[in-house]
Amino acid sequence: MILHEINFNEELTLSKVCDTIRAEIEKEPDFLPRSSEPEVGPFLFQFIQLIQAKTVLEIGTFKGYTTCKLIESGVKVTSVDIKDQRHSLVKELQKFVKNFEFFEQDSLDYLRKCRDSLRRFDLIYIDGDHDLDHVKKELLLLSNVVPSTGIMVFHDATSANCPGVIQALMEYREQYRTDFVVLPTSRGCGLAIL
Repeated sequence: MILHEINFNEELTLSKVCDTIRAEIEKEPDFLPRSSEPEVGPFLFQFIQLIQAKTVLEIGTFKGYTTCKLIESGVKVTSVDIKDQRHSLVKELQKFVKNFEFFEQDSLDYLRKCRDSLRRFDLIYIDGDHDLDHVKKELLLLSNVVPSTGIMVFHDATSANCPGVIQALMEYREQYRTDFVVLPTSRGCGLAIL
């Protein structure tokens, strides 16, 4: 079922819409190997509450599984991902949720626009391009869009399939004398919190 097939005569809540999207995504054969682990969304939801974030940026929307949990937190959510056919449900969700915006473009281009317009986010969740050079460039741009009280959370920080993420974080730590915490996840991908 996609969003335009939902019965709008019944009381429609954000939870119902997001549950519909998650159920559709979970049916797909590439859900588990490619999406963030199911516990990541609820963790980010709680983290948003804990730090009292008002604005969240998600880099790497994929099909919107984690996006839905971010939106359910009630804060302003912006999600960015490359142009792809996988975003049909997310595009529909944007029509129904006023505190959500989705941009189909490369994260580096979007972050440059944010830097130039002085746009800031309290929490940024990054699960996009895992290439070392790309992550390094993202880190430099992210430092311009996260206030000193803001938090960055990187997915795939311990994944053997994505060594560019942890390598970029280690280099960033050395160069900028900052530190990060790595939390384990159920599939061993890990979350790095900066």
